[in-house]
Amino acid sequence: MKSATRHFLLFLLLLLTFATAQATAWNAQNLPTFDDTRTHVCNPDGVLSQACVDSLDSMLLAMERHDVEVLAVCVKNIENDDPYEFAIGLGRRYGVGGSKNQGVVLVLATEDRSYQIVTGDGMEKFLPDIICSRIENQAMLPYLRNSDWDNAMIAGVGTMKGYLENQPEVVEQLRDYSTDDYGIGFGATLFFLGILIILGTALAASYKEKKCPKCGKHKLKVVSRNRFYDSNKDCHIRRTLVCQNCQHELTRESIIRHHNDYNDGGGFVIFGPSTGGSFGGGGISHGPFGGFGGGGTFGGGGAGGRF
Repeated sequence: MKSATRHFLLFLLLLLTFATAQATAWNAQNLPTFDDTRTHVCNPDGVLSQACVDSLDSMLLAMERHDVEVLAVCVKNIENDDPYEFAIGLGRRYGVGGSKNQGVVLVLATEDRSYQIVTGDGMEKFLPDIICSRIENQAMLPYLRNSDWDNAMIAGVGTMKGYLENQPEVVEQLRDYSTDDYGIGFGATLFFLGILIILGTALAASYKEKKCPKCGKHKLKVVSRNRFYDSNKDCHIRRTLVCQNCQHELTRESIIRHHNDYNDGGGFVIFGPSTGGSFGGGGISHGPFGGFGGGGTFGGGGAGGRF
């Protein structure tokens, strides 16, 4: 009896230990820290191989020399399953990007099956949200769907580095709108939709304009048009229309311009030159987490998703 009790208690202890190990969920405060300034990779659950960590560190340290700080984190679970808040919290805790806010936090949670890129305010002009999304969708997702965590992280960081370094093949790849989630550029979709609405409205108005009030046929035709101005300097157009079916004649008048509608003031530009830049130059102060300064504000843009 005592032996059975001991075995039962041992089983409960092992079960509790297993459950505790499985329940570990990381947040920005309990993630392990270290003082090695040669690494910007956090891999507390051992998801990534050492070879992958070394490869990532090599790329991230090269980016740091160009005044861009990147923290790459790979865990199994994130507290509350919220990779965005996790990334923001890490960026703010460690001051990723320093005073220029030129920082990036890349997070992968393998068991939550989520990923997130968050950029500092100073990085948005170099790494806009749509580019972050394309890096994830094009470079990382094919590997993530096959549970190939090493290559997913290497491809994500490598593509990010190539884009920031203006490598032609990477820039061209990430400019390919055909691989976006929207199929084609969202702006292009709205543009063509607007054109269709305008054309549809114009055709409907034209069809209604041709309807004869007497016979109901759409056979009205303009036979004469006269322009004149009234005492207020309003410009009027008077049109005479005749129905080609019943010969009914009618006159329609409209104001096509008011004298106050036009002035010599300025306007606005729809398409104009865009501003951008490149990253580079400057040193980075080393701190407690892989070379980051610690503290401060962080957060701007980025993208994330699930696989």
